[in-house]
Amino acid sequence: RFKDVFPELAAQQDFVKKVILEEEKSFLRTLEGGLKRIDSLQIDNGILDGQTTFELYDTYGFPIDLTRLICEDKQWTVDEKGFEIALQEQKDRSKADAKRETGDWTQVRPGQEVTFVGYDDLSTEESYILKYRTIKIKDKPVYQLVLDKTPFYAEGGGQKMTDEELLQVEQMVNQKVRENIRLEEARSIAIEEAKSAGAMMLFGEKYGETVRMITFDPQYSREVCGGCHVDATGEIGFFKIVSESAIAAGVRRIEAITAEAAERYIQQQIEELVAVKSSLKNPKDIIKSVADLQDENRQLKKELEVLKLKQAGSMQDDLIASAKEIAGA
Repeated sequence: RFKDVFPELAAQQDFVKKVILEEEKSFLRTLEGGLKRIDSLQIDNGILDGQTTFELYDTYGFPIDLTRLICEDKQWTVDEKGFEIALQEQKDRSKADAKRETGDWTQVRPGQEVTFVGYDDLSTEESYILKYRTIKIKDKPVYQLVLDKTPFYAEGGGQKMTDEELLQVEQMVNQKVRENIRLEEARSIAIEEAKSAGAMMLFGEKYGETVRMITFDPQYSREVCGGCHVDATGEIGFFKIVSESAIAAGVRRIEAITAEAAERYIQQQIEELVAVKSSLKNPKDIIKSVADLQDENRQLKKELEVLKLKQAGSMQDDLIASAKEIAGA
């Protein structure tokens, strides 16, 4: 119905279906965990306490309405007042946690990377501190440490990319574009052979016994894919990232344009920059000029507020002075 208004939905219908399916699967897994938690509870007086109700809400994503319905089936009642108390306590903790002062990192071993050992070990010993920093929470100091080895899977995917990381991706892709790497296509090979060759496959995707393997330099890009590809990377011309955003829990999407579209995009950005510089009388440092203009605007707003207050006070004095007594009132 809305394909004329949102043509990108029709173009990416299969992708949208996959995202919705993954979200549904994720919710069902969470729901299953919450139901198991409820089934494991020992309720003697027929009342589900507020703290446990909040745990179901906070950990398993159970709205209190859902918990209430499940409890009704079990002929239990929910301590809703206790739930509200636990919820408010969590909000207070969140507010308190937000009031923090974070110091700069102190490098102990500059340049050394963290080694992840969690695939083989759940604990590690003889670690060294790579860097640390002090954080004040409600004026109490706590310390964050980064060790050289860790079994914790921190930032294991789904986190927002920094501007520097996006620039690195752009530079890496454009380097491969300039190398004009030829396409190597294995149109029908055994899936086990593709796996052995290290071909990338999408998690959750179903593949047949034979697949199509696409390679652009075995050390750079090798994947199982049934889609269309250029004959050589040079045909891409130029690669420019235009957005990076979250599309689902733990899933982010990078959108980019190439070739003539990328050229038009960059030309438009340059034209807009030239127009801004022209409106600012072509300053040498446009960023500083914009910052100065913003500061001046803020200062003028403050002065305007002061003038409004003075004007209001003056009008009040004039009204009082011109007031006439009518019938003794």
